Amino acid sequence: MVGAAYYVGSLAGLAFRLPPATPSLIWPSNAILTAALLLTAPRHWVWCLVGAFAPHLIVHASVDWPWALIIAVFLQIAWKPSSAPSVFAC
Repeated sequence: MVGAAYYVGSLAGLAFRLPPATPSLIWPSNAILTAALLLTAPRHWVWCLVGAFAPHLIVHASVDWPWALIIAVFLQIAWKPSSAPSVFAC
């Protein structure tokens, strides 16, 4: 479920990109992954992240970016929402 939502969010994010720039005006995948992590027990976060990684690779494979950049972008996307639940748990 997370993977499918992440895939659609990534497609929408790429649609709002100003070519040939790398950044997008919006990136719904961040919100989707954050919501999934907030609604999931921390012991299951790894499955949310694994579920989002494959769609991330599939969507970004269509863009002519180096693989190191694609993986770095995912790590940056995954790190932000992973830290959000710890802030809300206080």
